[in-house]
This record gives sequence, C-alpha cells and structure tokens, in this order.
Amino acid sequence: MMLKISKFIYALLLSATFWLFPTNVFATGVLTDSVTQKSKTPLYTSREAARQALTAEAKANFFSGVSVGIDVVGPVMQALSSRGQIEGMLRMNILETYFPILEIGYSKCDHTDENTYVNYKTNAPYFRIGLDMNFAKNKLSGNRVFAGARYGFSSFEYDVSSQPVEDLIGGASMPFQLTSLEGNKHWAELLFGIETRITSFLHLGWALRYKFGLSEKSSYMGKPWYVPGYGRNKNGTFGANFNILLDF
Repeated sequence: MMLKISKFIYALLLSATFWLFPTNVFATGVLTDSVTQKSKTPLYTSREAARQALTAEAKANFFSGVSVGIDVVGPVMQALSSRGQIEGMLRMNILETYFPILEIGYSKCDHTDENTYVNYKTNAPYFRIGLDMNFAKNKLSGNRVFAGARYGFSSFEYDVSSQPVEDLIGGASMPFQLTSLEGNKHWAELLFGIETRITSFLHLGWALRYKFGLSEKSSYMGKPWYVPGYGRNKNGTFGANFNILLDF
C-alpha cells in the first residue's frame, strides 16, 4: 500500500512540473541554443575555402625565415656540354613579399669551336646579389610568383689555344697558345620565376633570366668568349635556373 501511495505522489509532482514549465519553454531553449551555436560557426563550401579563409586571417611576420638552395641546371649543362656551373643561394624572407638574395657559384668552360678549332678554357667563381618580390595573391600559401633583379660580377683568367700554325716561309709548325689572360665583367639580370611549396620546408622553383653587361675588362687578345656566371659573352643573353630550396 505504501509503495502505491509513493508512486501516486511522484506522478502528481511530475505532472505539476510540466504544468508549471510548459514543454515549449524547454523546446524554445534548446532551439535557441542550437540556432545560436550554428550562427557562430562559419560555413564553407569546401576544405580549400576554409583553409584560404584561415590563411587570410593570418599575418606574415616581418622576418619570416631563411632559405638555402642549389641550382640543378648548371650541373646538367656541365654533364651534357662544354660549360656549366655549380651554384648555391642564401635568401631572406621579409613579410613573405621581399626576398633579398645572394647567389654564389663556380663555373667551368672548355669549348672548342667546330670551324676554327680554337679552344677556350676558363674556370672561376662568381656572385650575384639582388632582390625578388612575391606577387602571389595569397602570400602565406607558400606558392610564389617572383620578379626580381640581380647584380653580378666575376673576375677570371682564361686560356686560348688552337692547332699549330704552319710557317709558310720556313715550313715549320708554330704552336698557338695563350694562357692566364685576365678579364672581369659586371652585369645585371632581370628575372621572372615561379616557386611551389612541396612540404613545410621544401620548395621547388624555376626562373628565366635576361642578362646584359654593365662593364668589362678584356685582355689584349679581345673579348673573352665565355664569362663565369654570365654565360656566352654576348650583348644580352638568356639563362634559366631550376632551384631546390630548404626553408628554416
């Protein structure tokens, strides 16, 4: 009997609770919280859109790191032709926009003209210093579109030789060989390049360069055929790089 009375009293209390606090109040509270929670959560059409939105909210540091890299075009040229170079670079990152850069290399040339059989040989270091600017819209993505300028310089010695020259009077052959001729060259470069982020610290990029001379010193034998770091010593020449870079 007491158990039945207890159950009856519990049922009355439960009924009174629903009468005092209608169900729509509870429903409204839950609905309001749900709507509020949804309104505070931004909706994106894709993961890429969400990533871009989060990146846009971030800001680049003034000093955003340092990169070191090597060029792979020069060694390939050296293996496949009579000239090439080994080149490395050190680059700073300012605001993901400005990239002061130093390029240092060592170049070799051992070329013989197919028509005249004149051989030109040189090997010497060179350097370039300059600035690249990133024009990519999303500068924090790690993918970059560059335009830049360089100043380059090389001081070098070169040898010129050919087949022996026959003396028409005496009939003897005379060797033709000039060694340790001195030269140097100052030049400028304009470039355009694209760089892709592979991982958080690895980038791959290529650049096309237009080079033109500023001043040069030649020996009494005339203009050197090849200048380390510049290439064929013409009044305006093109070059290319494919770089592997590590970010720190």
